[in-house]
Amino acid sequence: MMKAIGLIETRGLLAAIEALDVALKSANVSLLKKEKTSGGYILIVIEGDVASVKASVDAAEQAVARVGKLISAHVIARPSEELATFFKANVSQLEDLESYKVVDLRHLARTLEITTMDRSKIKYANKEQLIEAIMKHRRGGDVH
Repeated sequence: MMKAIGLIETRGLLAAIEALDVALKSANVSLLKKEKTSGGYILIVIEGDVASVKASVDAAEQAVARVGKLISAHVIARPSEELATFFKANVSQLEDLESYKVVDLRHLARTLEITTMDRSKIKYANKEQLIEAIMKHRRGGDVH
C-alpha cells in the first residue's frame, strides 16, 4: 500500500525550515524530498499514512503563516506508482554509479546539494571523487 504524500511549497528558506520542523514533529511522517526552485521557492515533500500527512501539512501551513509565505500545500492520499517513483528517485535507488558519465555525476552532485564539495570542486572533480562524495552523502556523512 502506498503512503500518502504531502507537498508544502514556501517562499524563502526560513519558512521552509519552519514548515519542515513542524511537519516532522507534529505526526509520524518522514521527509521524502526537498527541492529548491527559482524565485526563492522551496518544495518540501513528506510521506506517511494519510492522517499523519494531513495533520503535518495542516500544522506546517499554520506555522509558515507566522514566519513567512506559504505558496501552496496539498495532500495526495493515494499517489500513483509513477508519482511515487518520481518523488522517490534519489541516490538510494541508483544501482551503479560507475555506469554514469562524469557530466551526469556532476549534475547529480549539484542536485543533491552535497555539502562536502562546492560548485567549483564539483566542476573539476573526476569520476572517483564524485562517486565518493555522492556515496558519502547517501550515508548521511556530508552534513556540516
